[in-house]
Amino acid sequence: WENTCLSQAPLCKRYKRCNRCDRCTLDEMGNQEFHSADDREEPVHGLIRGVALTNDTEPEFLNAVAQQSGADASHAGVSVTETLLRRRLGKELRGRGHLSMMDRVSLATAVKMPERAIGAVSAQDQALFCGLHSVDGDRFVTAGQEGEIRVHTVVGGGILPEYRPFVTMHARDVGWAIVDVAFTPDASALAYSSWSSAVYLVRLPDGASDVDQWQARHEQCVMTAQAGDRICFFSLAFSPDGSSLLGGSSESSLHIFDRERGRLASCLRAHREDVNAVTFVDDTPSLVLTGSDDGLIKLWDRRVIGAESGECVGTLSGHQHGITHLSSRGDGRFVVSNSKDQSAKVWDLRRMGAATDAPIEPRMRFDYRHAGMRPRRPSQRATQREHDQSLLTLTGHVVMRTLIRARFSPAATTGQRFVYSGSADGCLHIWDTIDGTLVRRVHAHEDLVRDVSWHPHDMHVCTTSWDGSVGLVQR
Repeated sequence: WENTCLSQAPLCKRYKRCNRCDRCTLDEMGNQEFHSADDREEPVHGLIRGVALTNDTEPEFLNAVAQQSGADASHAGVSVTETLLRRRLGKELRGRGHLSMMDRVSLATAVKMPERAIGAVSAQDQALFCGLHSVDGDRFVTAGQEGEIRVHTVVGGGILPEYRPFVTMHARDVGWAIVDVAFTPDASALAYSSWSSAVYLVRLPDGASDVDQWQARHEQCVMTAQAGDRICFFSLAFSPDGSSLLGGSSESSLHIFDRERGRLASCLRAHREDVNAVTFVDDTPSLVLTGSDDGLIKLWDRRVIGAESGECVGTLSGHQHGITHLSSRGDGRFVVSNSKDQSAKVWDLRRMGAATDAPIEPRMRFDYRHAGMRPRRPSQRATQREHDQSLLTLTGHVVMRTLIRARFSPAATTGQRFVYSGSADGCLHIWDTIDGTLVRRVHAHEDLVRDVSWHPHDMHVCTTSWDGSVGLVQR
């Protein structure tokens, strides 16, 4: 017992906490103080303080989240004041003379989370469907039923971020509403879709000095195999290198447009029902995920599929109703889905089953566009059903009337520790993926929140609502 605590884990003298039990400390002179055997508790297995790992959660995912977000046991014992003081005195922090990424993330989340709806970034007369930051966070785009696409520049550094109007364009061939917008990785252009077979690409001006001479040129991306098809592309996504554009359609198909060649590269019947969500798995253009109204998530490898045929690599099942959105963590392993069954789920792609083994879960019998449904009680451990391959089920929000989105929080400020979502109750919902708890529920709108976008480098979230406004939720 001279060198280890009751859980037989070495003490970390720098952070004054045991790596496992978090109960042994150092006294003021630096000598080890052990808890007594009478107070002994079962040690926590793993590096996540205060969370017992069960079969319902994946230890590797929790460890990765905890370490990346600064919530691991070695960092949990350091207060905000202590960390800032050590930096002020020039003392070493995590082996460096400056704040590491983990230090910065831990400080950001420890000080305060987004929890106050402080006003509107912009407003329109009709429902808004899309609100999205560019990868670098310098631009923000909105679109909806008015048929206008508005791009803002984001200026930070003050008490409140400033969203300045940049350019406004009128979309073409709009049927009912613009349902999705996607930035290219460098934010030099954007693509948009509506209830129309046409998907358009518009190049944006480089800066404010170019706006006066700029005219919107809508380049049509032919995403259908046959001309004149009347379909809707519910979801768009650019590849990380910007060379390809994905589309998920009402034809139950995955569409891949090759920007370099200017033509449709693949059009696959991917599911039995509408494909509502598409995304890339990581920073390569090869692996693609699709989510559908059949309740399944499928993984596709573009290197082994043809122009009109191909088999998916694997399938994830567990939702009882259609998928409304997919968001990848970007590490090639983990993804979050939102669903009409009133839940969001976190998945490990390595757990997926073979394409031929995918079971279809019993469907919930209601029309989510019209029927009312009370939200489930927020719970970390929903009942694990047979064939549910998810790691974590998150509940408490309401997914009704439209394809409401959920995403991972940014790496720069939170270490992707949180999942956040819009909701038909007009609120922003934020969950902690370490224990599955709902940590924030912020009422921001009088109508449903369809899209949400957390700024990549600042602690605020933009909420896009059917009340026609974009709200700002600040810490």
